[in-house]
Amino acid sequence: MKGKAWLRNLSIKYKIAIAMIMIAIVPISTFGIMANIKIAGIIDNLAESNSENVLDHTINNIEYLMNDVSKTGIQLANYQEIKQYNDMTFSNMDRILQIKKIEQYLSLILGSNPYISSIYICFDNDTIVTISNLSEYEISNYKNFNVYKQALEPESRTLWSGFHENEFRDSKHRSVMTFSLPIYSLDNSVASGVIILNIPMSVINNIFNSGLMNNGDDLSIIDLNGNFMYAIDKQTPENLESNYVDTILDAGSLHGNFIHSNEGRNEFISYKYSNVTKWIYVTKVDISEMYKQSHIVKRISIWTILFSIVLSAILSILLASNLTKPVQKLVKSLRRVEKGDFTSEIAVVSHDEIGRLTATYNKMLGELRSLLERIRAESRLKRQSDLNILQAQITPHFIYNFLTTIRSISRSQEDERIYKLTSGLIGLLQTSISKQVTFVTIEEELQLVQSYVYLQQIRYNNQFEVVYEVDEALKPFRVLKMLLQPLVENALFHGMDLVKGDGLLRIAIWTENHNIIFSIADNGKGMTEEQMRKLFADESQGVEKKYRGIGLKNIRDRINLYFGERFGLRVESKKDEGTLIMITMPLIKDESECEQYV
Repeated sequence: MKGKAWLRNLSIKYKIAIAMIMIAIVPISTFGIMANIKIAGIIDNLAESNSENVLDHTINNIEYLMNDVSKTGIQLANYQEIKQYNDMTFSNMDRILQIKKIEQYLSLILGSNPYISSIYICFDNDTIVTISNLSEYEISNYKNFNVYKQALEPESRTLWSGFHENEFRDSKHRSVMTFSLPIYSLDNSVASGVIILNIPMSVINNIFNSGLMNNGDDLSIIDLNGNFMYAIDKQTPENLESNYVDTILDAGSLHGNFIHSNEGRNEFISYKYSNVTKWIYVTKVDISEMYKQSHIVKRISIWTILFSIVLSAILSILLASNLTKPVQKLVKSLRRVEKGDFTSEIAVVSHDEIGRLTATYNKMLGELRSLLERIRAESRLKRQSDLNILQAQITPHFIYNFLTTIRSISRSQEDERIYKLTSGLIGLLQTSISKQVTFVTIEEELQLVQSYVYLQQIRYNNQFEVVYEVDEALKPFRVLKMLLQPLVENALFHGMDLVKGDGLLRIAIWTENHNIIFSIADNGKGMTEEQMRKLFADESQGVEKKYRGIGLKNIRDRINLYFGERFGLRVESKKDEGTLIMITMPLIKDESECEQYV
């Protein structure tokens, strides 16, 4: 426990240094130990990889050669002149011509296949066709040759014979590998002879030599009985013996490798069975010299590990010290911010992660300062807006106009209109000051507008008409209180000429892109661009109040304050054609959604 407490109380500089030293020491030490333990395995893997490459290269080339020779043999067996030789009745002259054609075809094949040393077409009528020299012994005894007899066995359609002494006694190529297949009559029912193709050992030697990686490597072939079929340094492998053959045959697997000790030398033996040739290919690699080199590598690796550990410790301490300096500066600055000082920015001296962190920290301080200023400004605006609404509820500025109207009518004569006018005014005042809330339903806001319009129509003796285009389904939705009435008042007193008696005011409400749109249009005087510019000016800009719209700037600021800059108020107007005012707000369905804007 004391050790943990001691570690927790260390400065970050020493924690980083210790962590980096451990991070460096553990993998370096582990790597060194594992490298020394596994270095022999690495040598084995290297030898195995080289051996596998040699085996694959050799087997692929041998199988490719055998496949090509097989195709050539099959091509010969299907050659029309050969198939019909026994089936047709020829005169002596025709038979000689037939043999000449076959010999010419054999010359063509031998010329295009340099790895085939000789081809013999052996018919069962004691005739051999070849371009090689033949002795009387071969002509008389070829039917007793193994390659001939084996090809005619019932279970064999084609046959490969491993390296053996050439039964045709070719003086140039005594050891050959043979491919033989029967010749069938035209109806493919009876074998009429055998085709024999010989591949000299020199061709196989070239293939094996091209696959070996080093001069000291050895490659050989054994059959499933353990008999040597081929050895790269021997021409007659039949009498070869090796004490590792039994190990291969007893392994129970036809593909594998092992290390074999031979007279103090370590030999890596790798073997692989070919399904095509039915032989086991074996490579032998002397790895004794590799083991000697591994001991040198082990000593070098130990000294390298020790040097790396010391160097990593020094570098870890230096790097930890360099990393913690800017972090300490950040900590000091954060303490000043905690006390309310948001001006304690830190100089950025690098562009690494710490430098970017410092720059981000400075940006955060700037944003915090801006945020505090915005909060203070919005708080002031909200207080002012609430005060304006309260004042409007106590002393609405339009009361004076209606009191003057009532006084004028009462002086002239007593009339039923006085009763209706005062009743409408009472209803208007009750609607405007009844609730101390920010949002009301659209239906309540329209009732306020309708009460106001009713009073104005009495005042001006119905000199204007109001048309409402409102979807009934939208009436339960919420809107800022006292939003529409100032705009209607602005349209009546500043937009229309109420003396002419042809005024038209159109109030429409609809939804668009999940927003709600309020539209108030009149057919009145309209405005010039200069007059429209003054609509949203304030007293600080030197514009007199009579040139500013009634409450337009206040309404726009209220919308921006509660919903953000992308919502607000837009005015379109042309001189002598009328004015259109459009308000865009978010669609607020019920009271619960109002809370996020208050």
